[in-house]
Amino acid sequence: MRERFIPPIIMLLAGLVTCIINIVNQVELVTSLQRLLVVLLIFYLIGIIIKIIIVKTIISKMSDTEEEKSEESTEEMTEEEQQPVQ
Repeated sequence: MRERFIPPIIMLLAGLVTCIINIVNQVELVTSLQRLLVVLLIFYLIGIIIKIIIVKTIISKMSDTEEEKSEESTEEMTEEEQQPVQ
């Protein structure tokens, strides 16, 4: 559920950096706002791509872990079946 915050955080950090650079360079207001809009849109899209990659990675690791657990339980069952009941 926390992955939904990834794109806005990336976008806002990029916007903050852009605003600071524009203030330091004393850029005009309209030019500054145009740059900010472009930066926000680009980094929001980048954030969405990063979120998708992270979610797919987490899902694949979870499925790998589940497969390992099922293999271990299967091995334990076969070992128990091989031992004679006394």
